[in-house]
Amino acid sequence: MIVEHVWISKYCRDLFGRVHIKMSMQSDSLENTITANSPVVAMMPEGFRPRETIIAAAYGWPNNAVGGIATMVVRTNGEITARGVPSYAYAQGQITYLAK
Repeated sequence: MIVEHVWISKYCRDLFGRVHIKMSMQSDSLENTITANSPVVAMMPEGFRPRETIIAAAYGWPNNAVGGIATMVVRTNGEITARGVPSYAYAQGQITYLAK
């Protein structure tokens, strides 16, 4: 398991078909990173998936250090991945997009 905790995470779809995702995650203590090799950290169900791949800025930080820019990616198949340079132990972000 790459991600140990997905905290304060939620998603909803509004009346206009826009999906709003807020996500906060922490790495597995053995892996100590959630952004190495861009792991799948969550899946969106049918009806909440984007029409095209969405990439958004997020905030990530390693253990005991200053953080920086990370990215959250939502693919058309519903996979959500998190990426960052360097690899981060924690990341959080939010995305809004139009559903299929």
